Amino acid sequence: MVRGDTVVLAKPQTFMNLSGESVKQLAKKYGAYPEEIFVAFDDADIPLGKLRIKTEGSGGTHNGMKNIVAELQTENIKRIRVGMKCPAIEERSVDIKDKVLSKIAYEDKPLLEKSVKSAAKAIYDYILGGDLEKIKLHLND
Repeated sequence: MVRGDTVVLAKPQTFMNLSGESVKQLAKKYGAYPEEIFVAFDDADIPLGKLRIKTEGSGGTHNGMKNIVAELQTENIKRIRVGMKCPAIEERSVDIKDKVLSKIAYEDKPLLEKSVKSAAKAIYDYILGGDLEKIKLHLND
């Protein structure tokens, strides 16, 4: 409970591409509306370590987010995207699927750890009543 509201943190146990099934079941179980859901995920379209917040929109190129949008039948879902685009992805010398499923490169760990902590703080600040537009302004500080 946060400020009298139930807050659920969940990691779907489905394949990433089927995340919408888990999100839909959780929303039904807790009576949550899509606009009350906040999804965090990695995104190969954003530079490594950068963060982006959107309050609505399509799933873009991310199959898991596409499935969430399809299962909830709305694009009105908040999401924070954690950048993972690296030179190998940009140069297309590695398949995105292989990169996502591989271990994080040693040299990338500090930057990714920092961005994941920043993403968690942004979500936490929002849950505590922070203004999402203000949170966005300081996201990549």
